[in-house]
Amino acid sequence: MKKIRGFSVQDYSTSNTKCLEMLTFWQHDPAVSTGSDERSRGLQPFAVLDEAPVSLQGKSVMKLAAPSLLNDYYTSVLDCSCNGLVALALGSSVYLWNSETRALVGHLDPGPQTGRPRHRSVSSLCWSRDGTALCVGTRRGEIQLWDVENEQNMSCLPSHLSVVGALSWKQQLLSSGSVLGRIHHLDPRAPAPLVGAAVQTGGICSLQWSPGDDWLASGSADGLLRIWDSDIAGLTRSKQPVTTMKQPSAVKTTPNDSNCRSVLCDGLKRRVHSRRVLHLALNHDGSQIFSAGVDQRLHVWDR
Repeated sequence: MKKIRGFSVQDYSTSNTKCLEMLTFWQHDPAVSTGSDERSRGLQPFAVLDEAPVSLQGKSVMKLAAPSLLNDYYTSVLDCSCNGLVALALGSSVYLWNSETRALVGHLDPGPQTGRPRHRSVSSLCWSRDGTALCVGTRRGEIQLWDVENEQNMSCLPSHLSVVGALSWKQQLLSSGSVLGRIHHLDPRAPAPLVGAAVQTGGICSLQWSPGDDWLASGSADGLLRIWDSDIAGLTRSKQPVTTMKQPSAVKTTPNDSNCRSVLCDGLKRRVHSRRVLHLALNHDGSQIFSAGVDQRLHVWDR
C-alpha cells in the first residue's frame, strides 16, 4: 500500500503477490450482470446468512445477503455514513442498514418507473459528511440528493451524459466523475450548482478528496491515478492534474487506513467471499469494514 498526498493506493510492485491476487477487486469482468448465484434467489436484502458467536479481530463477523448486486467493478455502490448507516445499491434501489442495531431501516428508489433496469440502476453512492443526505449517481447520468430520514429526493443536480462512476464530498461541495472522463464540481446550495469542471482521458471509476480537502484523487479505467489541487473554480478543459501515475490496472480508492488491507487479505485467504470483491467501505470510527462481492454477499469485519 502506498500513501500519496494523504491517499492510500494499491502497490502492485510489492512482493506479496499472493495477497494481491486475493484482493482482486481491481480486476474487471467484461460483462456487467446481476450475477447468477442460485443461492441469492428469494433472499431479502441484508438477510443474515451467518453470524459469529463472538467478535474476533480481523475476521468476518457477519455474512449478509446482497441479491441483485451488479457485477460491475467500475461502480461505487457501497458507502457508510458517520452515523453507521450502510448504503448499498442493489439493482435500481438503495437499501439502508444500521450497522449498530444490525437492522434494515429503509430503502430508496432513485430510478424512474419505466425503462430498462440496467440503464436506471444506481452506479455510485456517497454520504454527506454529516450523514443526513445521500448522493446517488445513476447509469443514466443523473445525480440525485436524498433526504434519508424522510426518504425524499431533494434535488436533481446537473447531470453527466454517461454513467456516474464516482462521487466525493468536499465539505458542502460535491465532486462527481463519469465514465467519459468528466469531473464536475457542484454546490447543491447554489441556483447554478455547477461551479467547476475538468476533463481527463479514461473513464473515472473512483474519486476521493483527501482528509484535509487539499487534493482530489481520480482513478481511471486506463490505469492512471491523477492528483488534482483544490482549485476547482471555472469550467475549463485546460486544467491539468498536479501528478499522474501509471498503475498496472484500473485504479480505485480504498479506505485510508493502514490496517484495512491486511485484514481483508487475511480474510480472503480463508475464502470468506467465494468470488472476487467489488466494493469496500469503512465505518466512521474505523472499527468495522464492509466488503461486497460478486457472490452477492456483504461481509462485516471487526477490527
